[in-house]
Amino acid sequence: MQMTHFAYEWNRSHRTFSNFRVFHQNPIVKALEFTATISPVNQQSVTVTYHGTVYGKNVLIKLIAPIMKSGFNKGVAFSANITEYILNEKFITDPMKNPRILMNLRLLDSSNVAKLLAHYIDRSDDYELHRINTKKLALFLRVDHQELLTLFLKGARAGYFKLNYDLICPSCKGAKQQVGTLKDFSSNQKIHCSSCHIAYNTDFDRNVEVTFSPLSPLREIQGKSYCGAMPTNTKHIQLQAVLIPNRMHTDEFVFSQLHPYYIRSPQCPNRRWVVQPVEEGEGLTDTIEVVFDPASSLLGGTSQEDENATIMETFTVKQNSPITIRMLNKDARCFIVGQIHFVQSYAETVLTAFEIVNTPSFRQYFADDVLNANETVRVKEVTLLFTDLKSSTSMYQEHGDVKAFAAVVDHFKILINATNANNGVVIKSIGDAIMSSFRVPEDGIRAAIQMQSDIIALNAKHEVDIVLKVGAHVGQTMLVNLNNRLDYFGNNVNMAARTEGCCDGNDIVVSGDMFQSVRSFLEQEERIGAIKITPFKKLLKGFSGESDLYRITFPSL
Repeated sequence: MQMTHFAYEWNRSHRTFSNFRVFHQNPIVKALEFTATISPVNQQSVTVTYHGTVYGKNVLIKLIAPIMKSGFNKGVAFSANITEYILNEKFITDPMKNPRILMNLRLLDSSNVAKLLAHYIDRSDDYELHRINTKKLALFLRVDHQELLTLFLKGARAGYFKLNYDLICPSCKGAKQQVGTLKDFSSNQKIHCSSCHIAYNTDFDRNVEVTFSPLSPLREIQGKSYCGAMPTNTKHIQLQAVLIPNRMHTDEFVFSQLHPYYIRSPQCPNRRWVVQPVEEGEGLTDTIEVVFDPASSLLGGTSQEDENATIMETFTVKQNSPITIRMLNKDARCFIVGQIHFVQSYAETVLTAFEIVNTPSFRQYFADDVLNANETVRVKEVTLLFTDLKSSTSMYQEHGDVKAFAAVVDHFKILINATNANNGVVIKSIGDAIMSSFRVPEDGIRAAIQMQSDIIALNAKHEVDIVLKVGAHVGQTMLVNLNNRLDYFGNNVNMAARTEGCCDGNDIVVSGDMFQSVRSFLEQEERIGAIKITPFKKLLKGFSGESDLYRITFPSL
């Protein structure tokens, strides 16, 4: 059925949700509109009032209206599922409909996590299981996310789950396309979102989301995919409105939080307005008016966290007070969407492709899931560590091959354990050296400090003294397939390697960018006497001018 499906509209402060659809070839129905209003009854229950309007093309609409009403009542029930279920002992103790689910998961893991997951799969409806978000599920089940993710990856390798790479619209967060392996991924692919009316490129560390769905050995599900442009999938968007061409849209909104909000439109990605609620103050605004002009803006999609957008104006408003919002669409040709949303990272609520390839369990169970040999993927920021041993050749000569090799093997265990314990992955080993990556700079520097600390303990047990050098840098890189293994390539990889080359031994050298990223943490460590920071400059091979570097040493050595 050919129709125009306008973007969903909602206002969280008023608890309203609505949608409008126009049918082009239906001989009876011209359009359909519905609105849902949620009214709290008490802390445990709400009343949901639905209002639907069917616009007919002729008198036959009166005959089918009752049928449409019945179908509508059934359709709204899909949201009353396991996500509203408060976890308690009954969730676990009630008999399962399909005990085979638990039996199969027990083959992979005997922990309580497997039991909780089995009951969740048994109780949930197909809609919930179609795209399982492991971060949200870990919060719901009250379990460690890494432990739950490892179970899903084990299960995916065993054929119990399907691992999906969902290509998410940066505005509505709907899964517009899905691929099954990294080989099917293309960073140059242009995707169109019919709900937001934007085209966008895939962004590996922002809008490629990893989800799971059960396969027949556990449970067969029917593939249900409700539109992603709904408030349940976009909790950061507090208000969304369809703006009619050349018409002012007026709404009322209550800014309940003290953190900043953005007003933006996905059709005008390079402009946004900031709203800062305060408890008290003078000169506060009670009416906010913004003008969206897609013709003078960059067309096409962008991520919600686009830090390059121009801040047009900042409004200061009173917290928890009704504020009039007026949004004008100056484009005479097309409808656009206006939004108010939290200033937060959507990636914090989902498992991104970049995050999963930096997970040890993914490298363990899906080492063969790599990009095409000719594919390169931009990664906005990754922390890279390089290590090496000082004077390893003389160490073998002095202590003999057997003792030196035993010490080197133990040293590798320390490096791997420190990397994994701090949410990183070992990319590769090169002789006596390793290269590790981390999503968060502080995780990387914690791993480096742990490596040096554990090497001190190792040296107390061996006749052989290991002298470790560690270098670290953070920046943008390219993720590539190198010899059928995921690896990083680019200028910032070279910088990370050069920092290690500046080490004297028993120390850590970090770049200026890395130091600024973890400055507060390092300065706190220095205040308590755990480390000493020494800045210096040096010419590095392949880089023009002197580079700012920082040497971290340990008073205990």
